[in-house]
Amino acid sequence: MERVINSNTNQALEQENLLKIYDSLPVLCATICPSSGKILACNPSFSKVLLYENSEVIGKSLSYFFHPNDLDVALGVGNGIDTNKNLPAMEVGLLTKKGATIPVLFSVDLQYNKEGALQFINTTFQNNTAIKGIEKKLEDILTLTSHDLRSPLNSIGGLVNLLLRINGQHYDQRTISAMQIINQSILKMTDLVDDLPLLASNKERKVKKLICPENIVAEVLEQLDEEMTNTKGSVDVEGELPLVKVYKEEFKEAFCHLISNALSYHKIEEPPHVKISADRIGEQAIFKISDNGIGIEAKDFKKIFMIFRRVHNERNIQGLGLGLNKTKKIIDNHAGKIWVESKIGVGSDFFFSIPLEN
Repeated sequence: MERVINSNTNQALEQENLLKIYDSLPVLCATICPSSGKILACNPSFSKVLLYENSEVIGKSLSYFFHPNDLDVALGVGNGIDTNKNLPAMEVGLLTKKGATIPVLFSVDLQYNKEGALQFINTTFQNNTAIKGIEKKLEDILTLTSHDLRSPLNSIGGLVNLLLRINGQHYDQRTISAMQIINQSILKMTDLVDDLPLLASNKERKVKKLICPENIVAEVLEQLDEEMTNTKGSVDVEGELPLVKVYKEEFKEAFCHLISNALSYHKIEEPPHVKISADRIGEQAIFKISDNGIGIEAKDFKKIFMIFRRVHNERNIQGLGLGLNKTKKIIDNHAGKIWVESKIGVGSDFFFSIPLEN
């Protein structure tokens, strides 16, 4: 009996200590009920920063406090999450009681009971102002590092070019090829060094470039090599894909999500076969990614582009329901559109448009 009392006492003390930590955290915290999507508890930082009384927060949906542009994120969390993985952090805007927007880094932690059922959705919001201060210091350090690394790379490249110019006629083809590989490696390394400051600030080079989509597809297939091997899948490019002016990394990510989905949602009895093609229609390039997979019901055509929404869960396919939502945002960012046509048991055709720029 004494052991039971001591055990209960220890559990009570542990719970009390956890509540003290929860209440003292500088980040904003809110605990969500998975079934109702309502806020069950929040720490003082959450109500204080958003200028609410604690009683005004409890019982409201998380979406109530989100900026309209980020409602899809809040609704995805509030409607419950059909995954056993925690979600990646993302930037969103929270609204104060006075209507001001506070940029925060939003993350979700899923808490399960002993039976394995989802019990609570714990959300945290970290003020981006503090994060950006740290990023600025890192950016300064990496800018200096980038400058220092660029100098020896330039020296190596200059010496290789000098040797080729002076003695190139005396070298055999194998030596010349080796020097050309060195030059190519230097160029690649220089690009990486130039990107170092961007890693700290989490920025991208927002410059559109005229790219050849076939090259992008080739890079994506190299990236998905293991997935293609595991599924025994194949990907074919049919005809010529038109040159487009895009944000290269974003465009590559969109193709990666679409091809990866086509490989993942295949029939058990048939390996996936993906076809990629494109047409010029007016001032638009219309890309098409077709597969012979399990297909999508018409009622889910819009749902699949929403965050955290997955329409096929019975196969236990990995993923959080973020890929198609991110793809849609990328295409939107290029002033394009994305849509799907599909038949159950036959396959799906994903289309997206990119404006052609002269």
